[in-house]
Amino acid sequence: MTFTIMGYCRRTGQIGVTSATFSVNASRFNMPYSQGVLPRFRENGAIVMAQAFSSFPLPFIICDLLEKGASFDEVHEAMKKDSLYKVSQVGIVKVGGKMWAYTGVDCEETKMHILGDDYLVLGNILVSEKPYKDMAATMETTRDLPLQERLMRAIEAGRDAGGQLDPFHGHLPELWAMLQVFDGSEKPVVDMRIDYDIEAVARLRRLLDDLTPITEFLNLEAIDNKKFREMSRRKDNPVMKMVRRDLAAQRRS
Repeated sequence: MTFTIMGYCRRTGQIGVTSATFSVNASRFNMPYSQGVLPRFRENGAIVMAQAFSSFPLPFIICDLLEKGASFDEVHEAMKKDSLYKVSQVGIVKVGGKMWAYTGVDCEETKMHILGDDYLVLGNILVSEKPYKDMAATMETTRDLPLQERLMRAIEAGRDAGGQLDPFHGHLPELWAMLQVFDGSEKPVVDMRIDYDIEAVARLRRLLDDLTPITEFLNLEAIDNKKFREMSRRKDNPVMKMVRRDLAAQRRS
């Protein structure tokens, strides 16, 4: 009951992932897991998304294999030894943009993955094939946008196309959502997650829209700490503006 998009930006070299699911506190499943992307890109660095009923160690095993130079075929062969191989779903995007995806034959319907030129879409327990196709179409038509915006729009497209449908409980809301983008610098370009919110994708959108305009200010903490501390003391610093806005909205409601 998870849908995920992984992407690569040919203009900037960035790699990223976004995902949404009904599962609560999904981050405890190491989804996604990355290696060799911080504090700088390494040749065999990658983001690995292991979902459906993948075993806990699987993403770590995959990353270790990739770091040693294993091919995707070799990774796949190693995965076959895992007891949960047939109910696992895995997506990989490597530094440099190479991608690979696998969907186990016993993952629950509707399950599938789509591998595009600079993105992959994968999921399980979705309403139909439409969310997958809409997410892929969004990635195809947004290549002029920053990677984080492409990924955000794609996860919204999956939600708007019906999202998750459980055979026992019907339509399921997205309770957990995340977005990560890396560019080879010492910090992620984006690293956001929402947990147990009945509209997790909408909250993720709000977080992205709120924080993107103040990224330069937030990055000052590491780049120019003196200037950051000076600006933080001002009543009109960007974070305090957001806090006052939300407090005022809370009082009005």
